[in-house]
Amino acid sequence: MIRRPPRSTLFPYTTLFRLLALFAFTAVNCNVISKDPVKSYENFQVLRVEIPSKESFDLLSSVNGLQFWNEGRVGSHRDAMVAPYNIEEVTQKLASLGLQYSTMVENVGELMRLEQIPAENVKEIPSTQHSMSWTEYHKQDDIESYLDYLAATYDFVEVESIGESYEGRPMRVLKVCKDGCGNKPAMWIDGGIHAREWITPATVTWMMKELVENDADHSDLTDKLDWYILAIVNPDGYDYTRKNDRLWRKTRSPNDLGLCKGTDANRNWGYMWNTGGSSDYGCQETYHGSEAFSEVENRNIRDFVWARKDQIKFFNTIHS
Repeated sequence: MIRRPPRSTLFPYTTLFRLLALFAFTAVNCNVISKDPVKSYENFQVLRVEIPSKESFDLLSSVNGLQFWNEGRVGSHRDAMVAPYNIEEVTQKLASLGLQYSTMVENVGELMRLEQIPAENVKEIPSTQHSMSWTEYHKQDDIESYLDYLAATYDFVEVESIGESYEGRPMRVLKVCKDGCGNKPAMWIDGGIHAREWITPATVTWMMKELVENDADHSDLTDKLDWYILAIVNPDGYDYTRKNDRLWRKTRSPNDLGLCKGTDANRNWGYMWNTGGSSDYGCQETYHGSEAFSEVENRNIRDFVWARKDQIKFFNTIHS
């Protein structure tokens, strides 16, 4: 016979169960909230360091606490971002090494706020048929709506899906072909392979606009050539830069270490993969992936281009 515990002993167990459930709910939700926080760059500085010699270049590369904004070269300079909590230590180290520097950007966070303000352009009249403009940076949905507008408006334009990103965002190519695609030499142009380079999708969509909407001014470009244009190679990373970390560079797939996310899609192609200029450490910005074409975004482009390998004569990835 199973005896029911007295009510006085049931209450603590019930209370404990409820507390455990509450703690579990709170932990899960805290984890969701803290998993991808919005990263602040308030009071981060960018230092411009002079590089008169190979020795000074090597010395600078050995300094901890720097996030380089360019490769730099001997006889010129190299720019590096420094977190506010590292400024004093880094500047003291530079001075001890005899490296001359100046402050190029006082506050990166302020630049990011200014970036949100649309540029003035009295010549541009906003369209009522799509959301794109070239006075501010747009989310992917606006860019996709512009592709649909061009395809619906011009009979020599169509849009083709070449697949989805790791997180399921669309990858769609604008095909600009008079008298159908496949009969002329073709040009490939893409942007946004590095997520933080916002001006590249903006530039590529402006190229779409110029090529299609102003076709009459240079019709030889479409009379003699086909065009395949992809505005955003890395849509997951692009979305992440808009919501979480403005300076995120890579894709958003988990890498094989399980500690960090993302692969540098620009170093994930098959040609000369892992032969230099990249990293095999998954947390690095130049991580090349576990293997060539490990990233679905690269595979989507590879498959589209390979199917037209005899037609495509020009492949241009826009960077900034």
